[in-house]
Parts: sequence; C-alpha cells; structure tokens
Amino acid sequence: MVAVTRWQLLPHVVSIAKANFATVEVDPAFVWTRKDKEGRTEWEKLNQFAADGWELVSVTPITTSPVGSQMNFLLYTFKRPMP
Repeated sequence: MVAVTRWQLLPHVVSIAKANFATVEVDPAFVWTRKDKEGRTEWEKLNQFAADGWELVSVTPITTSPVGSQMNFLLYTFKRPMP
C-alpha cells in the first residue's frame, strides 16, 4: 500500500492597496514596506511561515473592483505535511 501524504493548508491574504478619498494606490512593494501593528512587514511574516515549515504553493491576485483589472490583494497559499 502506498502512503499518502496529508497536507495542512494555510491561506494568507495581503493587501497591496492604500485607499485615499478619491483614489486607490496599488503598490506590490507594500509587501516589503508596510508594517502592521506589531511592526512586522508582510515579507517578514511570509519568511516566518517558511521557517515554520510552510511551503508556498501559489500566489493569487484578488480583484475587488468590479470594473477594470485592479488588483488589491494577494492570496498566498502555503502547505506542509500534517503532523
């Protein structure tokens, strides 16, 4: 019988938009530059996932604007073997 690996999945959504009153500024560099309340960038969080054994499977753009193709979020999906 072949052993089947079972996986844990971890979704992580990252905003790459900064909304002003009239416009939305989209900048993928926010992953490296914007800090959360704890003072960590998204890049630091993603690296922590890797250090914890999570493997990046995909990055999916999420569009919240019904018109056009403005990308406001990135969905990172990670996996690791179940313990």
